[in-house]
Amino acid sequence: DRLLTGEMGRQVELACEHEPLLSQGWNEALDVKIPPFHSEMACLRTGLMWRLLKAAGHRRVRYVICVNRARFGAAPRVEGHIARALAGAHGADEVLVISTDRAGPMPEGKLPDGVRHIDFADIVDDRLRGDLRQRLLVEFLRALRPDAVFNVNSRLMWDLYAPYGIALSKTTRLYASLLCNEQTPEGYWTGYPLRRFYRHADLLEVTLTDSAYLAADLRSRHLLPEAQADKVQVLPNPVDASIPLAPRPPETPDRRPQIFWAGRLDRQKRIDLAFAIARALPEADLRMWGDSVMGGPPLPEDLPDNLILEGTYENFSDLPLGDADLWLYTSAWDGVPSMLLEVGMTGVPIIGSRVGGTGEVLRPGMGRTLPPEATVEDWTRAIREMLADPETARHEALALRDALLHERTAEAHAKVVLGLPGCSPTSQDTTEPAA
Repeated sequence: DRLLTGEMGRQVELACEHEPLLSQGWNEALDVKIPPFHSEMACLRTGLMWRLLKAAGHRRVRYVICVNRARFGAAPRVEGHIARALAGAHGADEVLVISTDRAGPMPEGKLPDGVRHIDFADIVDDRLRGDLRQRLLVEFLRALRPDAVFNVNSRLMWDLYAPYGIALSKTTRLYASLLCNEQTPEGYWTGYPLRRFYRHADLLEVTLTDSAYLAADLRSRHLLPEAQADKVQVLPNPVDASIPLAPRPPETPDRRPQIFWAGRLDRQKRIDLAFAIARALPEADLRMWGDSVMGGPPLPEDLPDNLILEGTYENFSDLPLGDADLWLYTSAWDGVPSMLLEVGMTGVPIIGSRVGGTGEVLRPGMGRTLPPEATVEDWTRAIREMLADPETARHEALALRDALLHERTAEAHAKVVLGLPGCSPTSQDTTEPAA
């Protein structure tokens, strides 16, 4: 106001009479812009950054794990296992998990005590999309100054590699975990291993897979030379040794066999095959737990009477495993499913699809597998054979449990994680406050 009125305003008018160009730029001079508060969008980004840093306790962190969402259930899964390995060696305060794509609370028990979780998808305003959203996550990561960032199915992380990956890789080591490809309803293959690996492999310090099957596929599909083939490593997820053996089902004359199934009610898990098997096995009950996560087709109205939809569960231990005569695992494609590793601890006999990495769990003499081309008749025949010989089925299930306890230990998993560059317990700690 002083520049527009009074004596100072008169002096401005005189100056403009002397030099008319002053009057043309004067409005801009009065529109004060002080970054980062010079526009509505800049103010929004600045406020969101402050909220993210507040959620992080205004402290840097050495290791960040980015996930697409807080997946259901308390099982650790890939992100939980990596967090446990890093927290065990460096302390829980040094590990942070960020949900980038879909908001939701992290189930209790999925992460070790003390590991922080930030719901980026919940904190960040929906008006921030595309490049602006990617840029905010990059700026947040650079403020945290981590030694390494792990990407476990975070779409936002995969997207930001193209514009910001090179710059980000100069200040922190980048790792990505790949599980399996996906398939469209038309039958075409897609997914992160197929579409993202070849674009960003050079940015990544190491690409981790949960199965030897996928690691071999990446090396051969992309004709990786020997020097780069070593940058694809298998990280076998450990089993939960605390899962107890399930009691054997009671043997009563009028008891109907109980077949259990659990997972996502989506196309990948072949729920259509599970329904068809139930129809072809009227003498048994098929009990299914789960929900659609990836927009699976609506359930048919004419479900068989012996199919029981049980809903979802929070903990695997909540399932009445003492009632299960057999576990059915149907899948069209897969890595090494956490579900098989959990069921493998219970002593419940398993029959499943032989696809992707499932054969690395269900091996001969430790369960039954059927190939992708197996018909419903093939499945029902194999199920009836297992139900007719419960002693052999139980023996194979116990052999599977012993093998998994020997092979898939938390120590073996941590050895791989802590052997990655920048993750060793001897890595130099440069802890300092976040910017």
